[in-house]
Amino acid sequence: MKLARLLVANLAWLSFVTGCSVDVTKDETYPNRRMVSGFDDRAGAFGSQGCRFALGLGCLNGHVSAMQGFLVDGHEFFNADDLHTRLGELLEVESQGQILAQGANGYDLNLITPLDNNSFVSGFRYDLSGQIARSGDVRADGQFSADDLPAGDYQLRLQRAVRFILTSPLTKSNDGRDDKDYKGGKDNTSLTLVSTEAAKLFCATLYADNTVTIREHQTAWIDLSKFRLHVTSAECARGESQSRLHI
Repeated sequence: MKLARLLVANLAWLSFVTGCSVDVTKDETYPNRRMVSGFDDRAGAFGSQGCRFALGLGCLNGHVSAMQGFLVDGHEFFNADDLHTRLGELLEVESQGQILAQGANGYDLNLITPLDNNSFVSGFRYDLSGQIARSGDVRADGQFSADDLPAGDYQLRLQRAVRFILTSPLTKSNDGRDDKDYKGGKDNTSLTLVSTEAAKLFCATLYADNTVTIREHQTAWIDLSKFRLHVTSAECARGESQSRLHI
């Protein structure tokens, strides 16, 4: 009985120091081990989906958001619906040596991967590396968590793939030369210019990199709403991010 009273007193002190409410439960995997569920005041109660830690460890609760303070590559968007419409502002597109604007006589962008408010969170994964590693899928409500983390600094990456097609007008002569090679005059007056379209599939990675500090007996919390866009070549081939897309 004395030991039980001492344990309750220690947990009450732990709750006061960390600012988190705690709930002691028995771990079914390790019957002799007692777990602490952490609920961060800034996040609200996570319920059964909140992270958990054994005594001497910490844990992480996180949330992916595209509704407030939403930034991609420093560009501010009202929400994910806005990003879906204005993604072209993050791209520089070149065709036949000329920079194209999005729209008529420029290029069209067709998102294969939806990025609207209802689907933005879908497909995000997290990777946490440090004292130990954790990875998994972000849940449908945008939340994710990592349990039983030793104290220390961790590198956290959130990422999801985004696929899109760029299409632009392309004018060629009937002998296969581009219109920029057409000089006119007596030698080639018989050439006919034919309008076609050039289309290319691109893959981008929407990601966020952060450093998270885990402390003993505490729940760390991070809300992610600032992202970067890494664009690679056709068919999602691996490579360096491109600052200019060629179609």
